[in-house]
Amino acid sequence: MKLGEKLTTLTGENTVQELNRMLKRTHVGISWLGRRRVWVEGYKGSVQINELAQKYLEAAPFKMESDASLQERLNCDDLWGKVQKLYGDSDEMLSRTLFYKYIVDYMEFRPYCRACAGDPQAIIGLECGGRRTDIFEFKPERFKKFWYESEKVGSSFAMVDDKELIGWQANRKMVERVVKQKPGLHLCTRVQSLINHLIFCLNSLSQRINFSLRSWKRAGGVS
Repeated sequence: MKLGEKLTTLTGENTVQELNRMLKRTHVGISWLGRRRVWVEGYKGSVQINELAQKYLEAAPFKMESDASLQERLNCDDLWGKVQKLYGDSDEMLSRTLFYKYIVDYMEFRPYCRACAGDPQAIIGLECGGRRTDIFEFKPERFKKFWYESEKVGSSFAMVDDKELIGWQANRKMVERVVKQKPGLHLCTRVQSLINHLIFCLNSLSQRINFSLRSWKRAGGVS
């Protein structure tokens, strides 16, 4: 199968698993036209690194509303460095050829923010735009499921089709702690968190009732 055809079979749901296998046996090169290309053993031909990187950015863990598991998100984060290395290796190859070094710089120049335009090379190769944090971004209700008492490390807000989309971000260490927990331990932690939250709510309600009673008495409610 041709490499380009293989990439078309990646659906987002199977992208992390497939790329994790494919990126173990790759090599990069520069075409006669100065394009950064990648070859994968077992497949015919090559594709531009940007094509493979774009498929990676379309993986399910990058989508806040996806049901990607925590382990899959960790695996996706691991792939970031591997995809980034493809750009780094191609940079090293270009540095050995003065002709390509300057020609390719000119060819890849854009008079606008490449990361804002969705260019994978800028997003991953140059690490612009902060897309890596999307891997550990969740809807607030799912975030609370795993980290009820933990503070989010970041958040995002967007309007899509007149609907508010709010994302809460964790970091890799937070995700690793949950993944390493035994199922029973995670359940106990969850129950304890719910109990603590209930106690907090009851205390807050009690304080509000006491405050209301004092205000009522001061206003002459009781002689």
